[in-house]
Amino acid sequence: MALESLGQERKVFHSEADFHHAFAWALRDKGATEIRLERRFVNREEEPTIDILCSIGAEKVGFELKYSKAR
Repeated sequence: MALESLGQERKVFHSEADFHHAFAWALRDKGATEIRLERRFVNREEEPTIDILCSIGAEKVGFELKYSKAR
């Protein structure tokens, strides 16, 4: 739902970071809380990060976003 409303609002993003930030803001507008960008799954330096981690109701939800560039 947040991604659909974001797609209607904006068709082009300046960078991957711009896309991440706009999507996080759309999640906030839809009621998500505790939104964190580039969050590690566990607290170890060698572990990978997830693009967005947030709370939606009682659930923790993670998003790994892919940003395709025009040719």
